[in-house]
Amino acid sequence: MEEFLKGEPKVLGAVQVMIALINLSIGIIMINIPFDHREPAISLILAAPAWGPLMFIISGSLSISAGMKPTKRLVTISLVFNTISAVLAAAASIMGVISVILGLRSPFLKNEVETGIDSLMLVLNLLEFCIAVSVSAFGCKVTCCNSREVVVIQSPNPGMTTMLP
Repeated sequence: MEEFLKGEPKVLGAVQVMIALINLSIGIIMINIPFDHREPAISLILAAPAWGPLMFIISGSLSISAGMKPTKRLVTISLVFNTISAVLAAAASIMGVISVILGLRSPFLKNEVETGIDSLMLVLNLLEFCIAVSVSAFGCKVTCCNSREVVVIQSPNPGMTTMLP
């Protein structure tokens, strides 16, 4: 468990929760931008400002509790949720890149403020991805890849003694 605690899961979990709350707040602001005959951002269409922060809050909270009381079960649950969060953050980042590119290429279809908010959400999602991957890596060292175990490989045919004439 020392390997997991070296990754500072309490601090990274707290940062995850704070970024998720910021991302949620930005998503609420983005929802309230009037569209005036424009299409909303791709992230809004796919509801990324809702499901992304929710998952980050859950995985961040689990990282904090696993850092406070590092049991194998809690570290494993934190590993699973942080892995899911990393995949969702990668998906949200891809959506953000597409949305920002579309916003820059067609300025008449999007508001500059919306493109700026999309860019900020992209940066926050990339940061969430990095944090989730690092917490997952330390969790994996504890649960999956325990290198302190000794592995003994036995041959299926025990060695036979033969006598030479």
